[in-house]
Amino acid sequence: ANDKEMLYQLQMLLSSSNDLRNILETEELKKAFRSFLKIENNVPLLINGPNIFVNRPKTKRLLYKWHSESHYYPKRRNFLNIWFPIFSKKNDKNGTMFVKEKSHLLKDLPFNEYQGFDKKSKNKKNHFVQYEVPENFIKNLKTYKANLNVGDLLVFNRKSVHTSTYNLSKKYSFAAVFRVWDMSKDLTIS
Repeated sequence: ANDKEMLYQLQMLLSSSNDLRNILETEELKKAFRSFLKIENNVPLLINGPNIFVNRPKTKRLLYKWHSESHYYPKRRNFLNIWFPIFSKKNDKNGTMFVKEKSHLLKDLPFNEYQGFDKKSKNKKNHFVQYEVPENFIKNLKTYKANLNVGDLLVFNRKSVHTSTYNLSKKYSFAAVFRVWDMSKDLTIS
């Protein structure tokens, strides 16, 4: 539980393994991704990932406030986020993902930029940069709580507003994150 080197090695092993990547390489999933992205079969897909998120019990270091991936990747105009649990299920007890339903239909939302999760971690180097969408813009939207089993995938639009939740359990939980891009609308390489 306290071996940071072991966790680092596990993240490196999983991130460089083709086993997780092969999950998304099936023709059935590629067809679904193209359908969600509204693109033709001859348009190449760029699959980026995996990134492995380790959700340590009772720590906020890897947590994100309400945000949209479109703020982090403004030149990527048409992509999906794919998020799924590995090793064990994810739920609101062990840290999961909440998504604001239909938030991808809203006009471009403003965001606040800062380092850290909350006042205690603000401007700390080991915390992520936050592009937080102010809650008053999304408070009337219903929240989907991703209670997923191993083998389930959560696929959502680049503009979907989402957040990660605190791990209240005593065990680590893990998730893999991928992005699937339609390169034809990408402002960096199209």
